[in-house]
Amino acid sequence: MNYKNKHIKTICFIGCSILFSILYSCDNQQKIKQEEGEILIPKENIQILLDSFITENRNKCVLYELYIDKLDPHNYNLILYAAKDSSLGSLTKLENKDYNQTSLSYAIVSGVRINIYSGIEHYFECSNNKPVANFDSTKVNHYEDMVIWVVKDSFGILEVNKEMYGAYPFIGLPLKFNLPCK
Repeated sequence: MNYKNKHIKTICFIGCSILFSILYSCDNQQKIKQEEGEILIPKENIQILLDSFITENRNKCVLYELYIDKLDPHNYNLILYAAKDSSLGSLTKLENKDYNQTSLSYAIVSGVRINIYSGIEHYFECSNNKPVANFDSTKVNHYEDMVIWVVKDSFGILEVNKEMYGAYPFIGLPLKFNLPCK
């Protein structure tokens, strides 16, 4: 009888230890998610797109951005931007400076940080937001210093244009404003 009680106590102790470990782990995971709330995980189709963009430009670019413009419930314009020199700054660098806004979220794709802009950064700030990055405001962005892909998403079908120069986030896209690359 004494042996059975000791065995039951051991099983209860092990069970409680496992339960406590699971509860602690879940609570710890929640804290991690709260601290890293600005990190976004791309869905598969966007993950593939971002991975292709980085793979094609990894050796020549240092700053990556994604601009998401929702046109209606089924259509979006996405602009992928990469700068070949960090002193160029963001595609919307002057706007960011004027309104003291920075990206509120980002994704890590293929080990590279991609800052994500959706327009909310004009109205909200993150508790751990960094000041707007320094850049050379006298330096003019030339098309050969950057890479821009314009992606039209209509009902989940992505159409990529790698030669639509003059594209700028949150305004109408140029119809056929393509500049020759030098």
